[in-house]
Amino acid sequence: MKALIIDQFHKDLHLKLEDQGLILDDFAYLGRKGLLELPNQYQILIVRSKTKINPGFLKHFDKIECVARGGAGMDGIDTEYCIEKGITLINAPEGNRDAVAEQTIAMTLAWFSNIVSANNEFYNGIWKREQNRGLEIKGKTIGIVGFGNTGKEVARRWASFGAEIISYDIDPSAYDIGLAKPVQLEYLLKASDVVSIHVPLLKQNVHMVNHGFLNHLNSSSLLVNMSRGEIIDTKELLLSIAENRLAGACLDVIEGEQKGAFPKLSQECMDLLEKCKKKVIVTPHVAGWTNESYQRISQVLANKITSFIQSN
Repeated sequence: MKALIIDQFHKDLHLKLEDQGLILDDFAYLGRKGLLELPNQYQILIVRSKTKINPGFLKHFDKIECVARGGAGMDGIDTEYCIEKGITLINAPEGNRDAVAEQTIAMTLAWFSNIVSANNEFYNGIWKREQNRGLEIKGKTIGIVGFGNTGKEVARRWASFGAEIISYDIDPSAYDIGLAKPVQLEYLLKASDVVSIHVPLLKQNVHMVNHGFLNHLNSSSLLVNMSRGEIIDTKELLLSIAENRLAGACLDVIEGEQKGAFPKLSQECMDLLEKCKKKVIVTPHVAGWTNESYQRISQVLANKITSFIQSN
């Protein structure tokens, strides 16, 4: 079998798959146009997020039997078309769940302790202790929306802080009562001091966090999003913070993300961000992007591709 690799992966993926006798063609440096000039000779496609895997792409490579995604999210891949054509879909959420969970904790603690604003003030010659008095997690309620691989790891870490952990997932089989108490979404939103989002991006949950969703939250609550930017209606989120209907947000992802460039946001959103900057912490989609997760994702993906090869 031959595999086409169109994104960068750790060498462990190459070594493991070559040991299985798989022929690898690594064209990670090619853009979409260059990829579509390659011959139609591959059974396995190994991707991250650089190139959209849509029907047009898959019709060119119509011998593909398996699409393997390095990471958790399958957005960017037309999964419905793949299922229709009998193409096996593989991803590696186990590879970066620890990294995302750690950043979830880190950003939330930074917000509760005013670490970012206090640090910025120091470098501007400001030393304010009382204004930077923080809050503790112990005794707070953490609501986790999306209780898959990452949601469970987030729950495990918060458990040591003495917080009450509740969770909601559209799939009842995802619940783990030992880690978090399962509740209905509306209750979670009303009861939580921190609402932490860990869901895959699907057509049906674009702007899941909208005006109605936000209105269920308390004015003292923090919203944390480690999933995809399109899950949140950014304008509505920022308006709720600017109008003191929500305390703040920690965002590792944001609408309008562009690979290697600043997100495309409306001027209204940029103005709102400037107004809310002391209440919002943003990082450039790096929660799952550690040295360790880079290697682990490749290892997990290689093992799953190996299983696919051996079963066919």
